[in-house]
Amino acid sequence: METVVIFDFDGVLVDSYGGLTRVYRALAKKLNIADVACFIKAMLSFEDIMDYFGLWDRNLWFNLILKSSKVRSKLNVNKLVIEYWRLRIKYSKIMNNAKEVIEKLNSLGIHTYIVSGSDGVKGMKYKRIKASGFDKLVREILVYGINEKIGCLFEALNIVKRKHRRSQLFYIDDKPKNLMEAHKANIRTVLHKYKPPFPTKYAWKGRKPKNTIEIDNLLDLIKIILQSDKF
Repeated sequence: METVVIFDFDGVLVDSYGGLTRVYRALAKKLNIADVACFIKAMLSFEDIMDYFGLWDRNLWFNLILKSSKVRSKLNVNKLVIEYWRLRIKYSKIMNNAKEVIEKLNSLGIHTYIVSGSDGVKGMKYKRIKASGFDKLVREILVYGINEKIGCLFEALNIVKRKHRRSQLFYIDDKPKNLMEAHKANIRTVLHKYKPPFPTKYAWKGRKPKNTIEIDNLLDLIKIILQSDKF
């Protein structure tokens, strides 16, 4: 039986959260913020809350923040969003063994995909994936959500399922909520245990499917696939 492995991007293949402190330190300078340390803490909390609600449109975020009296510069919101993403790409790091794992799966004849949520800016997620080099390693990239043709994760996963009707599918994500969507699509779920530098980690809490496999290192994924009773 054919095997398909579907990866989320942020928190699975790339750590794009760990560098957010550096991102907001740089933005604080551009915004002429007096208390940089407090600004960084506040923005990490803001990222935490917005991730929980699934509101990833930074134009919406920064339009609100630029109205604050704490911002003492007249930076254009579009330029601020562009700078945010430039810095986030710059400070993102590829997860340990991520590329090696995908290359190994490919060599075994296993189909690999990236299915990930929109960044709120049309084409930005594709740009970030391309910057990481993963676009050259997987069979296809599907992005869902705001400004994308695919509306939600469940829909994206079913697109992959229709392409591989007689296959066993695995979906790897760092957020329990997304794993629940994969479970509804009847796809086997793997939790990549990752903790972002957020105060409460709202989006990383919650119920996950009962039979979810948990891994600390992506290398463990190869063992799981090879030991699958259907491989």
